[in-house]
Amino acid sequence: MITIYDSFLQEAIHDLQAAKVLVKERLYSQTLYHIEQSLEKSSKSLYSYYAIIHDYASEKEIYRTVKGFSHDNSKMIPEIYCKICDIEEKYIYKLPDILPEVAKLKTQLEETVSGLRLSVHKLKDKIKNRSCVDEKALIDNYPSEVDKEASSTRSIVYLILSTRRVLSHLTLR
Repeated sequence: MITIYDSFLQEAIHDLQAAKVLVKERLYSQTLYHIEQSLEKSSKSLYSYYAIIHDYASEKEIYRTVKGFSHDNSKMIPEIYCKICDIEEKYIYKLPDILPEVAKLKTQLEETVSGLRLSVHKLKDKIKNRSCVDEKALIDNYPSEVDKEASSTRSIVYLILSTRRVLSHLTLR
């Protein structure tokens, strides 16, 4: 059975493949369109996966939420990260902190999610207040900026997931 997140991801891959063909033909406007579409669909795939796996949401609930997202990636991506923070905060809140190890990990996880939420709000402000100079600097440094952001996001997601595993193990004792 194909899940909603698999479906979004497959469509994102198709858009990226189309962009690769179009750039070889020097059709830059269409290339950018397909890259934007790929980014939008891959972001929706991430949210869908997270909502199903970590929030136990139904595909119907996810579809309703995703339908309400902006089609502007600069607004949608921060919105997705805020929703992921909401899911994590709900998970943390439900954790029993009877054991000292769990209480300590719970505090660390709260701080991590709080830091991620703060970063997302800073990003939203930066997007809202961006100028042509900011955009030129971003374009000039695009590969390194993307690598830096992807690296920090992976490490935060890894930290959250590994902490969840430890907490699950501790609470099952």
